[in-house]
Amino acid sequence: MKSNLHRFSGRFAGIAARTLLGVCVLAGCIMTGWAQENSGLITGTVTDATGAGVPGATISATSAILPKGVETQSNSFGKYILPQLPIGNYTLTVTKQGFSKLVQRNIAVKLGSQIDFNPKLAVGAVAEVVEVTDSAISLDVTSSKTSTNISAATFDALPKGRNFHTLLAMAPGVRQENKNGNAGVGGFQVDGASGSENAFLIDGVDVSDIRRGSLRVQNSIPFEFIQEIQIKSGGFEAEFGGATGGVINVSTKGGSNDFHGVGFYQFTNDELNPRPRGYWQRSPANANLADFYAQPKDNESFRYPGFTLSGPIIKNSLFFTTGYSPELFHTVRTINYASGARQFNQSQKTHYGFTRVDYNPISKLQTYAS
Repeated sequence: MKSNLHRFSGRFAGIAARTLLGVCVLAGCIMTGWAQENSGLITGTVTDATGAGVPGATISATSAILPKGVETQSNSFGKYILPQLPIGNYTLTVTKQGFSKLVQRNIAVKLGSQIDFNPKLAVGAVAEVVEVTDSAISLDVTSSKTSTNISAATFDALPKGRNFHTLLAMAPGVRQENKNGNAGVGGFQVDGASGSENAFLIDGVDVSDIRRGSLRVQNSIPFEFIQEIQIKSGGFEAEFGGATGGVINVSTKGGSNDFHGVGFYQFTNDELNPRPRGYWQRSPANANLADFYAQPKDNESFRYPGFTLSGPIIKNSLFFTTGYSPELFHTVRTINYASGARQFNQSQKTHYGFTRVDYNPISKLQTYAS
């Protein structure tokens, strides 16, 4: 009996140790996620008609990706803050006994933004609703950082490549510079800094090449997976202290209560593109003459099939987004030798897969994993 009790105690201690280790690891992961910027916030002061602060007002924000919303109350000076909001368009509702309810729609929270919104309440019954449907002016007046945000609505309307690095030059001071190296997708200069001084983040995770600081090909994900891109070129926060050039921050798409699916297929080949530019060279038969050499075209095909799907797993609480987009390149080069023609084949496949789960169980908790 005593031996069995010792075995039971030892087993219980082992389970407790593993549980404690799991909790510590989870806490570390959560704190790591909080340390990175992958959301925005709304802050401001609730006032009455005279401009005085209104304490104890209830402020709630809801969106398609956050149907249960988040809620807070104004302090004794009427000030409030709604931190860690996933990017998207929000409806802000402000209520206080003795005042009409204020509903402000279309507040656009962007990646890394700090929106200053100051609601003014009118005296009246709570049942009375003052609703504003026009888009609120979303200005970040609390930060001195220099940044450019590119949303999905913007890059969907622009000519671009397949991957997000092809639009980085939209930001002022950003250009692709071959002298910064050709590792990954090539080097980018931000306000004259070298490519090794940049930081690339996807959903708060640093994906920069640890040796060169460049963006690897496998981390330049397709636009179909992306909600917003932010390029910071100066004045950014201390959490990005490892970057002395620029910070490229990418946020992926989340799900909602509605099912959405997209299938796509893009392609190009040698028939749709011109042949390489020809050039003059010294004639091998006569050094006093020049021959024009036009390089023959390779037989090439570039195919980009894929899909994305998002929707609810549990209504109003648990959402998913998933997608797959391979890049399939194939080249056939024919070279005429004296002994006859020979063909050389090259195939390259790059697979991009993406899954994200968003969880909003209560109004004070919102988390995701991708």
